[in-house]
This record gives sequence, structure tokens and C-alpha cells, in this order.
Amino acid sequence: MILTTYLSQASYYTIFKHFYYFNHCSNISLKYIIRCINFTPKIIIWSCSFSFRKVFSGSVHTFLKIVNLLKINKIKGNLFRSQFIPKCNYVSKSIDLRLIIHGSKNGTVNPKIIKLLKELKKLRNSKIELEILTNNNSQKTNSKSVYLVPLFLLPGKHIRYDIPGICKRLRDQGIKVKLFPYIGSWQPIIRAVQNILDSEINIKPSLILHHPLTDSIGFDYLNNLQKKLKTPLLSWDKYEDITLINQFNPIPYCLLPNPNTRKILRSDSKTSLIEFDQFNKTLINELANL
Repeated sequence: MILTTYLSQASYYTIFKHFYYFNHCSNISLKYIIRCINFTPKIIIWSCSFSFRKVFSGSVHTFLKIVNLLKINKIKGNLFRSQFIPKCNYVSKSIDLRLIIHGSKNGTVNPKIIKLLKELKKLRNSKIELEILTNNNSQKTNSKSVYLVPLFLLPGKHIRYDIPGICKRLRDQGIKVKLFPYIGSWQPIIRAVQNILDSEINIKPSLILHHPLTDSIGFDYLNNLQKKLKTPLLSWDKYEDITLINQFNPIPYCLLPNPNTRKILRSDSKTSLIEFDQFNKTLINELANL
């Protein structure tokens, strides 16, 4: 559970909001929060807005003190990492996962995704299904409740138009759906990309290559990603136009290889993030722990 940015004034729900790029967001019932505190010996609040870290003992009274503390300080920035530790009992790995992927022509699934599913099934006691955007056939499920997770790194048109339609279709079928943000907004995923950059810092100046985006939402995401990673970004349709391209170390900001990323010139021939072991392990662990 990640608590972010600011608290609402609602009496029965504490709503933790955030900008759409880097943190998870959800409405958290006060009942769940009380359960978390009852089952969790400690709550650790980490905040980049404060110059300290404080450990609070778990109780409802303590939770209200935390709420008042946050309100008094009028936090305007992100709570960079705020979470309950350890995991609470209400988190269940038995909820079925339905992962949304783009897919190739005619709904073909990349072998790297098949391999990811096999690893994920070893760690999770639930069904794991795929929702493939390029598959025009009916994609039914026998699940009564699912976690719907878009395996997309950028807030493009699929995130804003296709994903809500999938969510509505499943709910219309009577399925209980919890829709998660696209993985490009998850802090651990961003940190995994940062770790790749750090591991290659002595090679050449890095250059992150991404899918072209054409609207203000996409531009905002890219601007914040660049500030976060402190690395220049470039749309891959402009990659071949750069002079002295051999002076850069290209990092493909895409989950899977595609015809555009196969043009990227790396010494290890990697053309997607899933080919980096560190990133792949992070993605599997984050999905397994939902």
C-alpha cells in the first residue's frame, strides 16, 4: 500500500492522491486502515517532504495523529515512499491476475511473456490470465474477482481508452475488478530502470529511447521521467537522425522487443527492458506481491 501526496477531507474514506506518473493510487477504506494497524506492529512513514523518519506504534489513536501531522504540515510534494511494513493480512495472493499486454499481430504473445507467466505462477497461488489488445476474439474468464494490471510503461492511448473499456466489460460480466495503474507509474519499476542506468554509468552517456507520444499527458510523463532518472530521453523514431549516435549508450524504454527497438545499437544486443535480468526480476516480484 503506498500513501501519496495529500489527504482528503472525507469522513469515511481516506483518499491518498498523486500525480498520474509515479505512484500507485487507490481509495482506502478506514476499516482497512484500522485492520492494517491492528495486524501490523509498526507503521513507518517515509517522506521526502520531511527531514526525518519516525516510527509509530500501531493504534487507531496513532493513525489519527499521523493524519493530523500530515494536515498540519500541508504536504504539497509526493510522499516519495510511504508504506505499511510488513505486509498486512488483507493482502491476498489468491486473487486472480489478468495482465493486459499489447500483443503482436493476430494476438500472438511474445515468448518472453510466456516465460514471465511461468515464473509468476511459481510465486502466486492464483490463476494468471492475459488480456491481449491485438486479439479480436472474445477473451473470457472464469474468475469472479481479478486484479487487472496493464503491462504498459507509458500513458498512451491504450491506457486512456482501451483499458477502461476492458475494465467495464469485465464488470458488466459480474466480475469484481481492481484496476491497477500501468507499470510505468510504479516506483519499483522506475527504480529498476535507474539501477540499469547506474550499472552502465561507466560505458557511455545513456540515452533512453521510448515510443512516440503526442499529447500533453504523455509529455508531462516524459518530462517527469527525465527529471527522475536525470537522463535524456528521445523518441525512437528520431534515433537514426542523431549524428554521432555511437557516442551514446541507448536504453530501450519498452517492455518487449518490437521492430523499432531492434534498430537500437547496443553491444549486448538487448532491445527491451525485460531482457535485463534486474528489471525482469523486479517486475515478477511486484506482480507476485499484488
